[in-house]
Parts: sequence; C-alpha cells; structure tokens
Amino acid sequence: MQQEFKNRLNAFQKERTFVLDKDRLQVWEAGMQIKDVPLRNIKSIKLSYEPTRLNTRNYVCTLDIGPEALKLQSTDYVSLANFRDNAEAYVAFVSQLLPMAQNANPYLKLKGGSSATQYYGSLAFLAIVLVLVILVFTLTGGFSWTS
Repeated sequence: MQQEFKNRLNAFQKERTFVLDKDRLQVWEAGMQIKDVPLRNIKSIKLSYEPTRLNTRNYVCTLDIGPEALKLQSTDYVSLANFRDNAEAYVAFVSQLLPMAQNANPYLKLKGGSSATQYYGSLAFLAIVLVLVILVFTLTGGFSWTS
C-alpha cells in the first residue's frame, strides 16, 4: 500500500512528495525523483517540536539517511509568514513510516525532542540574559536597597 505526503519546508524549496511503498521511501520534486531510499538505510528517525514565532504548530520528522537528512514537517510554507497546517496528513504518513522503517532496520534509532546542544545552548542563553538584566538593574539603580 502506497502512502503519500506532500510538503514544502520554506520559500527556497519546491514542494516535495514523499512516497512510502513497501520497503522504499521515494522523494519527488517538480515531477522528478530526487531520492530513492531503501527503508533499511534509514539510520535514525527524530521527532521534535520546532516552533518559530510565525509557525507555532510545527512538528518535524528528520530521517538520517547517511551523509544527509530528509526533513518532513507538519506545516507547509505557503507565502511570507503564512503556513498551512498539514498535521493530519503528517501524522498519517509518519505513523505508517515508523513501523515500516523499524521492520526494515532492526538497528534503527528513534529519537525525540531537542539535541543536547540545543538544550544546553538555550540554558546558556537564559543565563546570559539573566546576568544582563541584573547588570542593567544594578547600573541604573533598579536594585536600590536603601530608602
């Protein structure tokens, strides 16, 4: 049974069609096949929530296929600051892909959430902002302990 999912990540990419068929994942762009990946060659699948200020309902599935990665997301880029929610089709496709990929590759790694670099980077950013806020308040007299 063939499962299809269409997705456009951003303004610089054309719409891609992902076709899941038996033991292969094919990727088409502008009517031409650009990838034909046997499911056994998928090394890992990462599911994450990656919102932006303009695209707050963005769930991402990243497939590690070796030297590069394929990315599918639950929203489609339409135009500047305009994204279409495609969650229903995304969930159906990814729900079909996961067990098929696991059956084809018993060593498949499933990952979720942010990477350690992103996590620690966000903590460092928050710490820097906190230090800057304390510094600004101290220099401007915002922390006046005397009356």
